[in-house]
Amino acid sequence: MNDSQSAEFTIAGILPQKGTQEFVQAKRFAEFDEVKILTGRTPEKVTADSAESFDACFGLNSAMKAFQEFAAAMPLKKMSFEGEDIDPTLDDIFLAMLPLRKRLRESNPTLSEDEIEYEVFKQACKDFLVETPSSMPSKSYVDRHESDRLLNIGDPHQRINILMDEPRITTIDYESGEEAGPNLTRTVEDVTNPIDDSLRPGVHMEDYFNSIKELDDSYQQVPEGEDYDCDWVFGFTDKQTGEKIPGVNGLVHDAKDAGDKVKRDPSTENIQAAQAAWDRVGRKLTERRQHYFEVEKRDVAKPNYDTSEGLHPIDYLAKSVYHLHKAGTDGFAVLNYYRQNVYPQLIHEFLEDLADAHTKAFDQGPKVTEHAFNSYRRDWHDFLESRGFEPEQYNPYTQDSRFADMLSEFFLLKGTRALKNLDPELYEKIEEHEKGAVNLAFPTKKKSQESKFIKAMFPFTQELPAQGYERVLASWSVSAHMFPKMSTDEMIDLIWPELDRLLAQGGKCIIFPIGHYGESPEWVMSTIKAYNEKYGGKLVPTKHGSGQRRHDMDESFLRDEVLIITK
Repeated sequence: MNDSQSAEFTIAGILPQKGTQEFVQAKRFAEFDEVKILTGRTPEKVTADSAESFDACFGLNSAMKAFQEFAAAMPLKKMSFEGEDIDPTLDDIFLAMLPLRKRLRESNPTLSEDEIEYEVFKQACKDFLVETPSSMPSKSYVDRHESDRLLNIGDPHQRINILMDEPRITTIDYESGEEAGPNLTRTVEDVTNPIDDSLRPGVHMEDYFNSIKELDDSYQQVPEGEDYDCDWVFGFTDKQTGEKIPGVNGLVHDAKDAGDKVKRDPSTENIQAAQAAWDRVGRKLTERRQHYFEVEKRDVAKPNYDTSEGLHPIDYLAKSVYHLHKAGTDGFAVLNYYRQNVYPQLIHEFLEDLADAHTKAFDQGPKVTEHAFNSYRRDWHDFLESRGFEPEQYNPYTQDSRFADMLSEFFLLKGTRALKNLDPELYEKIEEHEKGAVNLAFPTKKKSQESKFIKAMFPFTQELPAQGYERVLASWSVSAHMFPKMSTDEMIDLIWPELDRLLAQGGKCIIFPIGHYGESPEWVMSTIKAYNEKYGGKLVPTKHGSGQRRHDMDESFLRDEVLIITK
């Protein structure tokens, strides 16, 4: 490539145009995204699926804004793609620079965010300019460019939040993703209740039984060649050996039964049996991912357990099983540690205090309100019945009452927080001793260092700043899980007013898919118009087809649309 050729190709000549992503562009992004071409919400996949530019979806940080301005008229290097040298797009440049931030932070934790931005800017110049200028702009040049603030409405476990770890990004969801697992596990019910909730038919599409029902309803529509998936779900009999190979459905129920046994008897043996049962579920998940990686001739050493948003009935199920497995394995591991290490120490130190608080409350009257004590008494009586005692006849002062054992087991099931309804002062005293013990043994590994997680649910996000975001992204979140269930009034009076409040003037919001679950894109557009007329809003909606591709050729994806709202 000579200078005369490269001089014709500059950033000024590749400014993004709305809705111009082509198949080759999506394929090119897949090169960045080799492990998750078909699955996961990576920046590459979101950009390709939305058929929009990286800037439109995520906005730009100060480093990329400065690079775009500084290098506008400078010749760019070619990129290698499938053995050919091609001209990079702006999206190629932005996506290529994403991993650099993490490497810089890991190699030099003392770097400030401004210093990281400047290092990224300099590296972009080195990697993409044919000739690196002899005189580079100073750090102040990058500093004067303000980063776009991004609000990501979606799952905090998405790959977006790992790969785009920047202070300018805020992610909201039901839970932050930083608090799950060890930090919340103290009792048997902390582990088993969330699993019970997931296995109970409910409103969320990821619920296990709903997944099974959807799979059953669409069994006749399962594409040819997916017999493996059906065997994986329901099991099969080996034709040569006659051995019955269980499916993931049976393994999940076996693990659920093992958890129920822990409820009845929280012995170390039963807890470890529940751990082993969930481990078997995990191996079944690995088996399925490895199968598809082998079919696609991919490296199976580190299979990816995430799924493509649970849209295919079996992917719904795999996503649900993945979360159940994580809750079960993490929860019972922590519970076993707590049972073996933390709890015995607490009981040994405070059993006499617990017994005194308990007997005095029953004999002399409680320290708390009657309502609070009734709650504690009800839990204690239910527990005694489950252990074969008659609550009204139970006498803690007799030898056959096994009072110390029963009280220890009761607090293992209910946790020391049950003391709030018995003796709040003792509860605070014990909590100080147990605080941090589990976290030291099971430190929560944060998925991000810089980006912010907010425990909230759109549109109930009034704690977020007004006009606080230049970009709002909702990929397979509100449009998939909320719009199909919402009324016209809810869209007009809840959704659009809050979006209008959050979006900065001149900002842009990308929402997709629109129409996948039956809601009419025209209806969605009409509710925005109605909102503007009713409240004087300034939201300007447009829409176009998405760029989604599916490995199973599900044609419903071809009808999906992308909603773009500017303010």
